[in-house]
Amino acid sequence: MDIVSWILIGLLAGAMAKALMPGKDPGGIIVTMLVGIVGGLLGVETALRE
Repeated sequence: MDIVSWILIGLLAGAMAKALMPGKDPGGIIVTMLVGIVGGLLGVETALRE
C-alpha cells in the first residue's frame, strides 16, 4: 500500500475514535483525525522496518 492509503486509514481511525468517544475536548475532530493519521504512519513505519 502506498502512503495515501495509510493516511486514509489513519483518517478513518481518527473519525471512528471520535464517534466511539464523543465529548468536549480541546482539539475537536480535526486534531483527533490528525492523531489517527500520525498513528497510522508510525504504525506502518514500525511494521515495515527490518
